[in-house]
Amino acid sequence: MDSPSQGQSKRPRVSDENRKRAVRACDGCRRVKEKCEGGVPCRRCTRYRRQCLFTQQEQPPRSSEDDRVHYMERILHHYVPHLSLDLPSLRTAAEKLNQHHRGSSVDVEDLEDLTIDDEDFVIKPMSDNTTQYSGEFSYLNFSMKIRQKIDEWIKAAVPEASTETETFEDHWRATQLQSGSSLVASITCLPPRYVADFLVQIFFKYAQTNNFYVEEDWLLDKLNICYTDPSSLAPDDAGSVCAILMVLAVGTQFAHMESPTPVNQLSEDHRFSEDEVGLTFYQFASKLLPDIIATTSVRSVQACLLIGTYLLPLDTSGLCYTYFGLALKMAIQNGMHRRYQGEGLSRRMVEVRNRVFWTAYTIEKRVSILHGRPVSLSDSDVDAALPTDFPGLMPSGQVSNHTNMVTLINLTLKLGQVAHEISSLRKFPKGQQQDCLERLLNLRKNLVEWWATLPEVTHCRDLNPANPLFRSNVHLKLDYCLTRIWIGRPFLFSNIRGINPAPSQGSNPPFKMTSGTSKNRNILVTDCVEAALEIVDLCRLLRDEAGLARASFTEFSSCRAALLVILAQSLTKRTERLREALDKGMGLIKIMSMGVGSARSAVSVIEALERAIRRLEEWSSTQGSTNNPGIVESAYDRFKNWEMLWKSGPLSPSSVFASAASNNGTTPLPVTPMIPNISPPPHPDTISDANHSPDDFPAHHHHHPPSSDFSPTGIPTLPHFGFDHFVSNFPQELDEFTAIPCFETDPAASVQQPGQSRGQGQRLGQGHGPGQGQSQSPQGLGLDNRWMQFINSD
Repeated sequence: MDSPSQGQSKRPRVSDENRKRAVRACDGCRRVKEKCEGGVPCRRCTRYRRQCLFTQQEQPPRSSEDDRVHYMERILHHYVPHLSLDLPSLRTAAEKLNQHHRGSSVDVEDLEDLTIDDEDFVIKPMSDNTTQYSGEFSYLNFSMKIRQKIDEWIKAAVPEASTETETFEDHWRATQLQSGSSLVASITCLPPRYVADFLVQIFFKYAQTNNFYVEEDWLLDKLNICYTDPSSLAPDDAGSVCAILMVLAVGTQFAHMESPTPVNQLSEDHRFSEDEVGLTFYQFASKLLPDIIATTSVRSVQACLLIGTYLLPLDTSGLCYTYFGLALKMAIQNGMHRRYQGEGLSRRMVEVRNRVFWTAYTIEKRVSILHGRPVSLSDSDVDAALPTDFPGLMPSGQVSNHTNMVTLINLTLKLGQVAHEISSLRKFPKGQQQDCLERLLNLRKNLVEWWATLPEVTHCRDLNPANPLFRSNVHLKLDYCLTRIWIGRPFLFSNIRGINPAPSQGSNPPFKMTSGTSKNRNILVTDCVEAALEIVDLCRLLRDEAGLARASFTEFSSCRAALLVILAQSLTKRTERLREALDKGMGLIKIMSMGVGSARSAVSVIEALERAIRRLEEWSSTQGSTNNPGIVESAYDRFKNWEMLWKSGPLSPSSVFASAASNNGTTPLPVTPMIPNISPPPHPDTISDANHSPDDFPAHHHHHPPSSDFSPTGIPTLPHFGFDHFVSNFPQELDEFTAIPCFETDPAASVQQPGQSRGQGQRLGQGHGPGQGQSQSPQGLGLDNRWMQFINSD
């Protein structure tokens, strides 16, 4: 039978102010065994007029073993939060480990048999630009290992035996699939030599920038053979001919840069006839693709890389992504992703292989991340040497872009780290999201510090228009700013509070962030908006000095990302600086998209978003007097509201049909409740330096440019205005904009309120597909109806 003491619980600790005895008695009271009443001196000693003394008891120092146990408990509690640290639980966990692992008495010699250090990859040169790659643990490597063991046993058993071994074919390429007919036909589309020389010059001057596609001297030599001795071309030259045609095609995309009339001075409906010439080169080059794939040489990689570059402004996330993936697969087949330490290739060819691989890897990785696609090759599988400043690869008299090339590679690797951390936000539990946020802050800090160490003269950070690398340096900073945007963009929508109605009584109170989390998030958002404003200024600098290019992926994608960030920030607060940047950015991106179909489509989406926000702002400013909660809108008020919107733009047929459907009950529009005014968070535009530490960002800014707070609060029910001639890829655009999961900070924001559809309970940017309980807008888009009704073509 258990003793009564075992069933008793431990007596709770009494606070010091509620204790009847002193926490520690003085020496006098302890000596006479009296109750010490506390205090220094204590009241009893004061009353008896005796000296009140306390003998100091030194706290024994904690041993190093205790510190070790203490720190190990903290580590275990962090990584194994559900494991109890009491002795029985730890004993049980340790015994389970012993069941799955062998004892520690294993002989060291036995462990040596488990080593696989002798497994290594093989890169075997087949010709000057073709190699055979065999990775670790492949069929071919295992076959070669068996052959090596056989040779060793024969030599040990019969030393006098001949060392000659039977040869066998360890490499097979389906050369019978190649045909030379397409090669001859493709050469016939070449333009006159002076035109070809002009387009080649344009390519290396404007298209290559911080990348490396082909050697200029090799390209000119091959081009000369095509004009002077085309009969000497063999089927293996398919990759070289395709590379020549695609260099000419890309040159037509940038030919307008040499025009005396800048693009920004042309009319919006100007037709660029040179695009048809480039399309002809592409069509002839694409016919060589079967031979290119069958050959799979370095020239094949260059050919597919150039085709993808030509398609960058035409179909970035489709054909372009496919061709870059094909170029990367052929590079892997040649072992270009591994460090070559053999002797069968010249040093020049080794450097060309490294540069071509890193160009393909860099562009493919950026396109994949920016468009929400998985990358084809992980960083852990790559150990190729970085490009070096190899003499002879750049024509004499030109400044080498080697420093910029390596900088772009490192910047892309940092972008990959950021994308990995941001994608982890969705996977980690709520308790670990703060750790992920701190890692993002460290990545941003390291990025800014790394950028500050780059050269300021000639390369990287030199933005002097007279510098020969001016355009390349501007492109590099655009990519740097785009990385900063990528770090803070997921947290932009966490600032939006006014779009969601206030929670009704009885509902769960919204989750409130700690001051540290809010401060860290504001740092990332502030730097994101600041980077977007810097991008607009950089694009304006390019327009005024070197000119904007219609086919530049770096210029268009960075300006597009900046405008989307500015529009998202405008949902909470609009300053004069944001308005000016938005106006300038819209003008710049229209110049970049002239004559490019996919770019015009993306610009149409941005224009529609911009019109919607402007109408919301105008409506908010004209309805400031009607924001008192509890006031029921009359029929006359609804009529005047409709009249105001009708004057701002004619109704489209889609909006008429949508309104009719709403009146018939097929797609009812919920009545928007009156929303109390909610002050938006402090705006970060007063911070002009992105290199501030977290302590440099105050919680409130008392001095900032005149601004108008935008919050669609207190907006009464409005008639629906549909999309007038709107582009069909609007959902795809929003998917690309919100490809990174938002950092959840307000779980109550998505709680469905009475009289509110689920589409209204979601913040803008949280995509939910049909069938997930979200009401769809009349256009089939999962957006807030109160926000959607403002989007309409003028």
